[in-house]
Amino acid sequence: LDLSNAEVIGTNAFEGCKNISEMIIGEKAQFNGISHFKGCENITGEGFTFTINAIPASMFAGCKSLKYLNGLSAAVRIDANAFDGCTSLYANDAKPVKLNAVTIGNYAFRNTGIINVGTGKDLTTVGISAFEGCANLEIFERALIDKWTVINSTTFKNCTSLGQAVIPSYVTKIDANAFYGCSYLSEVLMADSDTTALTIGSNAFKD
Repeated sequence: LDLSNAEVIGTNAFEGCKNISEMIIGEKAQFNGISHFKGCENITGEGFTFTINAIPASMFAGCKSLKYLNGLSAAVRIDANAFDGCTSLYANDAKPVKLNAVTIGNYAFRNTGIINVGTGKDLTTVGISAFEGCANLEIFERALIDKWTVINSTTFKNCTSLGQAVIPSYVTKIDANAFYGCSYLSEVLMADSDTTALTIGSNAFKD
């Protein structure tokens, strides 16, 4: 399906199109609304050359064959459920996937195949269950200094390959169940602080 001349793609434009496996969308494409490719189980991301500043809610939710997305590092906002259930996403790529987003929404990468994530210095918010169920996630590397102070509930729940958690000194809260079920977690590095009080919620690190 060649949409290289498409300039505007609206809400639910291709939702549920399970038989489409190849799609070409050019650099000039703009996206209005949400859920543009939700449930397109066979698209892989090949042929997508567009770059967008914000990835809308549920844009690729349920795209089980999506392997990668060009320009992901350029997005300053990744909305709720953007890649929820994309089980093949970066599943065969151990190189760091750099996310320079300021905000990552609730369930944005839930149950994806992602292995290695790095975040940028402008990150302020990672939503509830943003990486829940990412069983392949081995490395989550924060920038040396960022603006993310609250680790929300179930953010990393059941990330069963995650070996280390780094908690900077300016983090004020690790919410309930934040790392629940991270059975491989063997090291939690918490920086000392004389100025910031840290609250740890119930079952935050429960195996």
